[in-house]
Parts: sequence; structure tokens; C-alpha cells
Amino acid sequence: MIPHSCYLDLAKTDAGRQGAYRRLFVRELSENDLEDLRQSIRGGWVIGSDKFKAKIARALDARVTPAQRGGDRKSEKFRRSK
Repeated sequence: MIPHSCYLDLAKTDAGRQGAYRRLFVRELSENDLEDLRQSIRGGWVIGSDKFKAKIARALDARVTPAQRGGDRKSEKFRRSK
């Protein structure tokens, strides 16, 4: 197996890379972060900043976040969109 270049860039030595990689996961994810991650995995959606999501959407020419659900069915705008 060949180590990924990002992993190799963490440090100059094996021991340094291993330590740097472990430090990436010292902080526990919050419940909100975990739930966001679970939702994105279940739905196949992109997770990240709005800027990142927009960049990925343009690159893929595809939706990367769920569409809004429902709507105010009494509003004129909603009725015109049908």
C-alpha cells in the first residue's frame, strides 16, 4: 500500500506523521457535528461551508444539499411555481 501524499506531508518521519495524524483526532466531535455528518452520509450530501458546497455543486453540476421541503401553499409565489 502506498501512503497518500497528504499523509506524507504531515511530517518528515514515520513517527512524526503518526503523531501528527493522531493529533488530528484529539478533539471530539460535538453532537451537532456528528448529526450533520450522519445526515450527509445518509443522504449522500456534501458537508462543509456554503462556499465549499457551491464549489462542489458547480464542479459536479449537481445538487449537493437537500432541497427545501414543503412551502407556504397559500402564497401566490408557491402556486405560480407549480
